[in-house]
Amino acid sequence: MNAARPRSDGDGDLYALEARDLAFTFPLAARPALDQLALRVRAGSFTGLLGPNGAGKTTLVNLVSGLLTAEAGSLRVFGRSIAEREARRAIGSCPQELALYPTLTAAENLRFFGRLSGLRGARLSDRVEACLAIARLVAEADRRVERFSGGMKRRLNLGVALLHEPRLLLLDEPTVGVDAPSRLAIFGALEALNASGTTILYTTHHMAEVERLCDEVIVIDHGRVLAAGTTAQVCGARAPSFRLTLGAGASAAALAAEAETAGLRTRVLGENELELTSDDLAALTSAVARLVAGGGVLACETVRPSLEQRFLALTGEELRD
Repeated sequence: MNAARPRSDGDGDLYALEARDLAFTFPLAARPALDQLALRVRAGSFTGLLGPNGAGKTTLVNLVSGLLTAEAGSLRVFGRSIAEREARRAIGSCPQELALYPTLTAAENLRFFGRLSGLRGARLSDRVEACLAIARLVAEADRRVERFSGGMKRRLNLGVALLHEPRLLLLDEPTVGVDAPSRLAIFGALEALNASGTTILYTTHHMAEVERLCDEVIVIDHGRVLAAGTTAQVCGARAPSFRLTLGAGASAAALAAEAETAGLRTRVLGENELELTSDDLAALTSAVARLVAGGGVLACETVRPSLEQRFLALTGEELRD
């Protein structure tokens, strides 16, 4: 397998992907899709790329895949410029739109795309068999793709991306329109690939998928990075909330009003349940202690913010088409 040589920067870390000051604007667009974007994807990581519609996620994936060319900035794959052949050969891309020939069988699709990747002879046959196994389509190898379910097509799409054994795998919404069994099959294949050393950049709208699969997260919006780090770091960037369960006779609304005078943010969850939050952890714990000491609080639970809560706090809660 051809592989690009990793490059180490001053602190000794290795990166599968580095974008620096990346810029791209579509014709007639009011704003750039990528606006001086800078990010790093650690080699060997399973990194989730999150952002609202129009944030620039697919544009970034298309730039790395070579489908678009940046107007400014640089992209490096394992230390090599994206313009170098060895860098491009290190990349496998599984696009959101299915890239399959429906009148060909699963095996014929894999052989065709394998030859495009430069595979021949026994090596091609071995990789076709391996990718059919990864996609769990060995028994369906000689069926035409037009007869496949949506989940089977998605799995085959993934298999095509893996034919040349890429070191960096780009996935753009790989579970769109698939049923639960196929989703679990895809998850299992990706987890095994990452465990074997493949770096994965995973673009999705499903926070639960990222929390299950990814050890690192990058959140982008309006073509810029808003947050990046381990999943725990990104989620823990805000102070935790405290959820209070109140006894009979206590008023959640009254306690909320009292907490707000102390500068806390409140959310009444019901007559007997209240959630309190503040960016000042010391002030939050002090205020909660006073409320508990005042009586009427049966239980106090610490609630860490979820990835979805953090995402909405970063990007805003409005829907975007």
